[in-house]
Amino acid sequence: MCRALDETLLRQIAEARDRGVEVKIIAVPTEKLKGEKYPEINRLAEAWRKVSAKTQVRENIKQHARVIISDKAVLVGSADPDYYGLKIHHNASIHTTNPTVISAARLFFDRVWQDSGG
Repeated sequence: MCRALDETLLRQIAEARDRGVEVKIIAVPTEKLKGEKYPEINRLAEAWRKVSAKTQVRENIKQHARVIISDKAVLVGSADPDYYGLKIHHNASIHTTNPTVISAARLFFDRVWQDSGG
């Protein structure tokens, strides 16, 4: 779950999907981002389309969380995993392998997933 993705992360998502990893993404609709302060969105549009073709993607205009979940860990924070979120803006994130936190994050994701358009 995130607002903007960078080219490196999009490529890694596509590679994971090609390896058989189930990937689900909840994002803000791209037409909403185009008018915002994310100039990279146009440059990444083609990469996003390639990833979207291989990945389950749902859009949710209310989506504002930044959460990345795997079976073994979860990353929750304020940073978009893009150049601005990781290099320019002041952000904070928490990474944990605590099973209780992973389970809670997965429940949260599943609720937002159900609330998102398919």
